Parts: sequence; structure tokens; C-alpha cells
Amino acid sequence: MQIKLHLQKTGPFLGWRIASIVLVGAMAASIILTGYFMYQNIYRSLDDANTIIVLNAMDGFDSIDLTTFNKAKTQVQLKRDIPPLTARIRNIFDFSSSTSPHAIIHPFATTTIASTTPATTTP
Repeated sequence: MQIKLHLQKTGPFLGWRIASIVLVGAMAASIILTGYFMYQNIYRSLDDANTIIVLNAMDGFDSIDLTTFNKAKTQVQLKRDIPPLTARIRNIFDFSSSTSPHAIIHPFATTTIASTTPATTTP
């Protein structure tokens, strides 16, 4: 079965056929435009009203204590500032000034291990 869709003038109803195609197209366009109108005006209005209700239900902004804020801001600034280095920095690689050559004390041991004397207990 082969369907032929052509608009040859085969009879007196060709004008009605074209009118019906235009009418169906106009109805489809009106349905699309009505849906767009409903979305733009009704749905958006309800959404905006809901937003207004939610925003009105909020208590509002908390008042800011400016003295506490300025104190915190100063503390943060002091934390970020690097203090100047002094000339009296301890040399961590110089072991002669911080340890004795005769004894090594382990922090977890209960005895002192001496290089020349026998082990004694620490109080």
C-alpha cells in the first residue's frame, strides 16, 4: 500500500484541505503559546510569592559586634605577620653547647648511659 501526499486539484475540496492544515497548525501554535503564557505568568508568580514568603519568615540578619570583629581581625593579622629574626638564634646543629660529651640521656629511658662511668638511675 503506497500513500501519496500531493495537492493536485482533483476535486472541489482542495481549498478545504489547505484550510484544515492551516487550522490544525494554528491550534497547535495556540496550545504552545498558551503553555508558555501559563509558565511565564502563573508559575513564575507562584514561585516569586513563595520566595517572598520564605524571605519574610527569616528572622533577619544578626547584628555584628564590631569590637569582637576588629579584635579577631587584629589577631588574624598578627598570626600572618612574621616576626623579625634576632641575632641570638640558637644553632640547632651545634651540639657542643646543648649536650654533654660524657652522658647521653634518652627521654624514655630511666637510666643515664655514660660513656666513661657505669649506668646510674635518674630520679
